[in-house]
Amino acid sequence: MAEAPTSDDRSALQSLTSGLRREVRGGSLQAHVCAITSVADVAQVTEACQAGTWPSFEQAASCSYAYRLLEEPAPGEASGLREGLEDGLDEGCGEKILGVLRRSSVQGLLLLVTRWQDHGRTLGLELYGLELYGLVVERCKDLLTNLKLAVSSEVPRPLRSRQERRSQTFDFSFLPSLPEPRVATKYGPNHFLYDTPMNKPRSLRSLLSGGDVQMWMANDEALRHLEERELCALRSLRQPDARIEKVLHAVALIRGECPANLSADPAARWGSLLQVLRSPTLRTELMLFDARSIPLETARSASALLQGMQANDVRRAAPGAGALFEWALGVVRLREQRGFEPADHQIVPLKPKEADLSPLPKLASSSSRFRLSMKNGPRRCRIAGFDRSRSAALMGMTLL
Repeated sequence: MAEAPTSDDRSALQSLTSGLRREVRGGSLQAHVCAITSVADVAQVTEACQAGTWPSFEQAASCSYAYRLLEEPAPGEASGLREGLEDGLDEGCGEKILGVLRRSSVQGLLLLVTRWQDHGRTLGLELYGLELYGLVVERCKDLLTNLKLAVSSEVPRPLRSRQERRSQTFDFSFLPSLPEPRVATKYGPNHFLYDTPMNKPRSLRSLLSGGDVQMWMANDEALRHLEERELCALRSLRQPDARIEKVLHAVALIRGECPANLSADPAARWGSLLQVLRSPTLRTELMLFDARSIPLETARSASALLQGMQANDVRRAAPGAGALFEWALGVVRLREQRGFEPADHQIVPLKPKEADLSPLPKLASSSSRFRLSMKNGPRRCRIAGFDRSRSAALMGMTLL
């Protein structure tokens, strides 16, 4: 057994600092660092590690290390930086440790990683595989980070005078002023009526696209039990009840987000129906929904899906689905009301009525052109095919 180092040659070991020991399956790892001034200090620390004479290295199965040392350059050398590494039983770990030292830009340090095993001594790659390299690098980084924090906390900070500790005042008068918020009005700033009393602010009814307040109240009454937690519960379902699928299918049809015929695959069908619940403002959108915006055929298709279902049965399956069922049923009933249907004809823009300037019919022959009658009244002029109202209209247009 090797003898323990005496007090005269423990200069490098006196600066040895160990990090936290991390337990892994079948063993543990720990990183150590110490200050060195020569290669002899490296040999002294590594001998103590391999022999296990120092308390931090007792019964270690493997020891990997790397160092960076700045010495006086030899003749013919541009730099005196000296580097070295050793893997021990863990092949490649020395190179990983040296990479940590290079990235941290530290010199004059020896960085070691010791590994313990519960039983025997085995190659590290056989126990942990490539995961070993990540464990070694993580232990080295953790030790160097804590060491830097400890050194920075011990450096005394310069005392600030009372005047420096006072709060400072900054002048932001050179910055341009922020524009004041402007209420939306009927006419824009470039309109000639913008500064006149006729330019009134828009009403709330105009901002909400002229919806029906009674319809909003009915939707809000149906959605009073649709809470966010109920929506989260519906989104988390993987194999929903058939009633829940029908309700979401009806809601998707009403909102125009789903075709009438879904896929036969249950997973694909439920995935397409879940798109209805993706919106974070779903409750507000349903409350402000205008039933007049859906076609009558779509309303009948949604009604066929909801036929034969009761709100209590759907609510037992899922409270959120029960609220959606009441909302969809209310929208369908409003749309199917007789006085609620919009006009079937399309709106056609008005056009100016053009004058009928078709040619007049041809006159009769010269023999029957004029007929003069002196009996029973004044003389009359009768022309075959002559229309008095038409002639008066033509004369009036000529005068205009």
